[in-house]
Amino acid sequence: MVLLTTVLAQAEPTAARAETSPTPPVVVATGECVVCHASPDVVETPEGVREGLFVTEARLGASAHADLTCTDCHDGLMATGHSPDDDPEAACVGCHEEAAAAYSKGAHAQPSELGPSPSCATCHGSHDIQPVDTPTVAEEISARCVACHRQMSEHRYGSNPMGLETHLGRLDVATCWDCHESHQVLPASDPASSVSEQRKLGTCRQCHTDATTNFREIQIHVADGPLPTDARLRFAMIWMLAILVGTFAFFGWLTLLGIRHEWRRRTGEAR
Repeated sequence: MVLLTTVLAQAEPTAARAETSPTPPVVVATGECVVCHASPDVVETPEGVREGLFVTEARLGASAHADLTCTDCHDGLMATGHSPDDDPEAACVGCHEEAAAAYSKGAHAQPSELGPSPSCATCHGSHDIQPVDTPTVAEEISARCVACHRQMSEHRYGSNPMGLETHLGRLDVATCWDCHESHQVLPASDPASSVSEQRKLGTCRQCHTDATTNFREIQIHVADGPLPTDARLRFAMIWMLAILVGTFAFFGWLTLLGIRHEWRRRTGEAR
C-alpha cells in the first residue's frame, strides 16, 4: 500500500500536463504488487473479497506461470493507478499463438445467446493456472464446460462412464476436449467439427484404433434424467430394468416359498 501511495503522490497535479505528457508505466515487481493484492482489506468489496483481485505470492508460485511477472500479462502501473484498458488475456496470444488462432476460429469466440464468450481465464483460470495433464485440473475444466452446457450433468459429461472416471481422478479416459478439441471448438453441425458426422469416426479412432463404422452410433451424452431420450436407449433401459426387477421378484418369491415350506415342516414335526 505504501508503494501505491508513493506512486500516486508523484502524479502530476494538473490534468493538462497529463494530457500532453502521458506518464510512462511504472515497472513493479510481483512481490510489490502482492503487497496490496494479498491483503483482503484492499481488494474486498461489500459482497466480499473479489477472487480476481486477491492474489498471493504462494498462489502465483504454484501456478504454471510462476516464472512470469505481473506486468508480463498486465499493463504497468500508471502514476494515476491501473489502466482502465488493462487486458491481461491479450497477453496470452504472445506465448500461445497457435491456441489463440484456433480459438478465434471456433464457436467460443463468436457471440452466443448463452452469454459472454468464454475467454482463456474462463476455462483455465487466471493466477493459479495449472497444466491440464493433472487429475484435478482435468475435472475442474470439464466442470467449467458444464457451467454453460447445462444439458451435461455435473462431473459426468451427460452421465457417461468417461466423465465418471475423470471425476475419480483418471487421466487415461476421454475428456471434453479430447473429442470436441480444446480451442477450435465447433458445433457438431459444422462439417469441420471433430464430432461432425463426417469426422466423428476419425475422432473415435484416435483412441479406439479398430473402431468400426457403427462406432458413430454410440450415444456418448445420455440426457440426465430417469430415462434416456434416445428411443433405442430407452427401450434397452426399460428391458434391462424389467429383467432386473423380474429376476429379483422371482427369486424373492422362491425364497418366501422355501421359508413357508420349512416353517410348515418344523411346525408339523413339533406336533
